Amino acid sequence: MLLSLNLIRKFVDIDASPQEIADKITLSLTEVEKIEKKGNDTVIEIENKALTHRPDCFSHLGIAREIGAFFNKKVHDPLQELAGKPIQPEVASQFKLHIEPQDVNKDHCRRYCVAVLTNITVGPSPKWMSETLENLGIRPINNVVDITNYVMIELGQPLHAFDYDKVDDHAIKVRTATAGETMITLDGKKRELTREMLVIADSKKPIGLAGIMGGKNTEVTDKTTTIILEAATFEPMNNRKTSKALRLRSEASTRFEKNLDPALPRPALIRAIDLLIEYGDAKIVSDIVDVQHINQTALSPVLVPFNWISSFLGKAFTPSDIQEILNRIGITSRRKENNLELTIPSWRNDLKMPADIAEEVARISGYDEIPVTLPAHDGSLPPKNKDIQGRSRIKHILQGMGFFEVITSPFIGDELLKKTDLAGHDHLELQNPL
Repeated sequence: MLLSLNLIRKFVDIDASPQEIADKITLSLTEVEKIEKKGNDTVIEIENKALTHRPDCFSHLGIAREIGAFFNKKVHDPLQELAGKPIQPEVASQFKLHIEPQDVNKDHCRRYCVAVLTNITVGPSPKWMSETLENLGIRPINNVVDITNYVMIELGQPLHAFDYDKVDDHAIKVRTATAGETMITLDGKKRELTREMLVIADSKKPIGLAGIMGGKNTEVTDKTTTIILEAATFEPMNNRKTSKALRLRSEASTRFEKNLDPALPRPALIRAIDLLIEYGDAKIVSDIVDVQHINQTALSPVLVPFNWISSFLGKAFTPSDIQEILNRIGITSRRKENNLELTIPSWRNDLKMPADIAEEVARISGYDEIPVTLPAHDGSLPPKNKDIQGRSRIKHILQGMGFFEVITSPFIGDELLKKTDLAGHDHLELQNPL
């Protein structure tokens, strides 16, 4: 994954060098593979496979939060301000959008936000936005599509724009596909859908694969003047299954399959609306329709004993030390007898138990600050494992009866099967061998 240092510095004011920032990321988050100067920006390439449990880090805001914590710098997080920003439709009476809560599949769609914008002039994006996208490996298309991509890399929320005039009855339904249903995606390929796949549909047809790719039939073109702008949170398992079944991966599916923050769609939608007004002459002509099937503030508090973290990590931390470190990554806390009761921010759904908290304390304070010591041992022998002893005795008895113990390799190729004269037997074949 590619990161723009200019975009990171938009969220955290830090004067450290690119190499110093890369060293911190490598030590405490994931491996940095390359640092490259591009124009007036510096692009850092990181290994993102290690971040599968951290969907917040698939955005510049998420990485900025991490860098702010590493260097103990305040981070400008715009999400709360955007979420509370009022939307004032201009000519709502002209444009209608039909969507009801029961039209949004509650099993596979946790939150669905849409709004209608008109008076849009579709054209090239501003130079700074095009250059940022190009530096990060995303091809600029037009201002509408580019803005949705820019907000995705900025805040981590994928968005999609449908041409309003191509949506039958101006009705949106988030539903599973019907048997035998097909659609052509934006890449021009015909997709055969199954009943498990979630689609965005109008009153007659699918117009998008939910969380993966939009449909060709509602594509934004140079002639588009009015759009329906979507931001949602889709259930990750269903999203990944659909993506794998269709062999279709996208920047959106990469993020949705990692369990995105359900508090993110509305502020991201408002951010995109602001950019479309500024760079596309758009007018907002509807309220934001916001259907929620999940409590976005429902992350359970975590209770951690003061002394347990120090004992677990092998280094003494005072309660104040722990609170200060956790506060850097957005975790608020209060003391409750000999424990800390922690309030976990919605974007850190990976933090569920005390061991997760101990890892964060070690990571932010620095793994190299933990002293290296040998574990204590009193010299006594461990107790006998009756299960292992029993299995060992059975093996010896069977060997004495003439049996042989064989350990087979689980993955064997055709060549070895022929050499061992086993090619004619039934074997399970891997469809996608490594």
